[in-house]
Amino acid sequence: MEQLLAVFRSQKQKRGSVMKQLLMVLLIAAVAVVSFLPVSGDAAQTGVQLVVGNVPEVDSGNYVSGRINLSSGKYGDYAVTMYLEVSEGGRIWGPKPTHANPSVPINDSGEFRCLFNTGGHDYSARVLYVFVVPANFTPTDNFDRTKNVAVAMATINRSGGIRITYNFGG
Repeated sequence: MEQLLAVFRSQKQKRGSVMKQLLMVLLIAAVAVVSFLPVSGDAAQTGVQLVVGNVPEVDSGNYVSGRINLSSGKYGDYAVTMYLEVSEGGRIWGPKPTHANPSVPINDSGEFRCLFNTGGHDYSARVLYVFVVPANFTPTDNFDRTKNVAVAMATINRSGGIRITYNFGG
């Protein structure tokens, strides 16, 4: 009987050790997966992730498109607006598409398509700014106000290729 109890205790300790090892492997795997996920927008603070898809080259195209991913809430709670600089460091123009329609809705799949080429030299803009804002916010020509309200932002530099930098709103 004593031997049987010793074997039982030994097996119980082994099972506990195996469970601890299994949990450690699962934890390491989870950390590895999370570390490879793309980070864009301000998902950590707002639950909104902005991912810019199509960006036309300088002197071409009219639209920027992309999507947002939500950890909670509804796509209808948000809209997308844009601003642009025709020359880097120059005047910031916006909101885009127009002052009359300063933002575009995000569809039920989380996708958006925003017109930025509405006249003048917009098509040759070197820097584009894409903002995810609350749907009840009305963007004006006040870039800083929009930036402070935004829950996610991307800066697109189209000089010498296309480079996208994701920034946090506010």
